[in-house]
Amino acid sequence: MNKKAVIEVKDLVTSYDDKIVLDMISFSTYEEEIFAVLGGSGCGKTTLLRHLLGLIKPDAGLISILDYDITKANDDEMQPLREQIGMVFQGSALFNSMTLAENVSLPLEEYTDYPSRVIRDIVDWKLHIVGLDHARDYLPSELSGGMKKRAAIARAMVMDPKLLFFDEHTTGLDPVMAAELDRIIVRLRDELNITVVVVTHDLTSIRRISDRAIMIADTHIIASGSIKEMEQSGDSRVINFFMQHDMEE
Repeated sequence: MNKKAVIEVKDLVTSYDDKIVLDMISFSTYEEEIFAVLGGSGCGKTTLLRHLLGLIKPDAGLISILDYDITKANDDEMQPLREQIGMVFQGSALFNSMTLAENVSLPLEEYTDYPSRVIRDIVDWKLHIVGLDHARDYLPSELSGGMKKRAAIARAMVMDPKLLFFDEHTTGLDPVMAAELDRIIVRLRDELNITVVVVTHDLTSIRRISDRAIMIADTHIIASGSIKEMEQSGDSRVINFFMQHDMEE
């Protein structure tokens, strides 16, 4: 692969109360790919995501994101990097007392000195990208679940990040809305040339959108590669994960 690594994780070790959660985790994520982190509940996916966002520090190992060594950086040193990262939370994390446009504009208000006219134009463009032009003055309580997810994407994209994270993005959505959200994610990657990392247990979604993935179980990465390659794994834990999902569909 000729593309540059956007994320590099080497020999990551994390423990809570002397219990190892992630042990010798290593992987790379490359420019303009959709990369998935898979695994069952409690496998350490969320802990890994928190590491990649710089919210917690590992016991050992290296995490480099966009050439920043975040294992050594303090909060002030992390700020320039955080402005290049967008995060879409599982529950959308919209402020209920603010309109959709006000929610989306928050990062611009906080981190730039753009005049209000420019902020409005940027917000309108991001809402257009996710198909919410008509809803800029709606409150979150007036939005459907799928609209809230799209609003969260608009907010995550408002600073033109190079890297976009999703945490269980299809949770709570019906199959039609989940498929629409997946189409938006792929379109954002294709049109804006961003790198996307999706943390999920939803194989239906990952089969639609991912270029590569890793699967975590028992503190380790137990499989990696394309979904097709992972489905050919001889590891019983990987086989069981895929079989259980396919039976639920």
